[in-house]
Amino acid sequence: MKRLLLALLLFAAPAHAASVKDFGAVGDGVTNDTAAVQEAIDEAGRAGGGRVSMPSGVYLVDPLALRTGVALVGDGVGATVIRMRPSAAQHNDLINAIAVERVSIRMMTVDVDATNQITQSSEGTRGIQIGASGGVLIDSVEVLRSGGAGIKVSSGTDVKVVNCSVSFAGVGGLPSPGIEIGASDAVVRDVLVTSTRIAYSTQNGISVRAGGSRGSTRGVVIASNVLTDNNQINYTTGAIHVSLQSENIAVTGNVIRLDPTKTSSVGLYLQPMVAGIMATGNIIEMSAPGHIGIIVQDLVGGASRGVMASSNVLRGPGRGILVAPSTPVSLVGNDLTAIANDTRVFLMSPTAPGLYVNGNPGF
Repeated sequence: MKRLLLALLLFAAPAHAASVKDFGAVGDGVTNDTAAVQEAIDEAGRAGGGRVSMPSGVYLVDPLALRTGVALVGDGVGATVIRMRPSAAQHNDLINAIAVERVSIRMMTVDVDATNQITQSSEGTRGIQIGASGGVLIDSVEVLRSGGAGIKVSSGTDVKVVNCSVSFAGVGGLPSPGIEIGASDAVVRDVLVTSTRIAYSTQNGISVRAGGSRGSTRGVVIASNVLTDNNQINYTTGAIHVSLQSENIAVTGNVIRLDPTKTSSVGLYLQPMVAGIMATGNIIEMSAPGHIGIIVQDLVGGASRGVMASSNVLRGPGRGILVAPSTPVSLVGNDLTAIANDTRVFLMSPTAPGLYVNGNPGF
């Protein structure tokens, strides 16, 4: 019996693999390749999943939909470019993964070219949208010039964004984050964003949120990313912003550089409503006196628990840490010695019984 099983494994049919060129895609930056690329994806989906290769080239397409089990793989960032065709039609996303499992997008540039999109959705035209899906990997992908978020995880579980780059989110559309995790009345679980660079977004670099009566975002790790010159307006949001019904969120080891021309920018903005937010080991470089490194603001009158900002390094002429009234938070071991501003920690009254401050050099 064991020998029979081994023979079956050895002589099993190989996994489905095809190139979009096999379906007539040209990749010359002029031809409409939508039908060819989508058919290659659909064929792999009908086969139960497999690899769809996109050789070097510029593929002009309308929105593409991934299918369960499909890996969309290019030849590398800048070599394989998927670009949105200029169109008067309303487009929500360039690539979407809706109600699918075990999918990946790897080694390519996704260019929304939003300034050429005449009609966008209410949230702008996003680069990549994930909804109600599980087992999603976005690896070594550059997302450019989206009209909405560069990457949005609306709902789903087990989503990884690894070694990517997101730039110029919200151009030609709405002020938008580079990466947005969570949505109103949606459930998101177990998301990892790591080794990714987010730059020049028109709003947050990374937004983690949930909203509505049924919204819940849990188990998100934002680790070892670089966020540069993302635009936060009038202290209303942060380069990394965690808010509303977000629980068990770890923000760790990120480097945040605030734009010197945007003088009301914030590095980390934590707005808990429930419990379990940890921001630790981040480096925040402030370059204007109006900048604030970290803001913590309880949204439920002091009822949140398990919120900590620890071992962060804050530098530059901006202000250090601001704690809003009635906000329970632990501030432990943050290095404030390189702040060239008299306001290194500002605890607004009334302080919460759960406020704990200890061992912050420079305070």
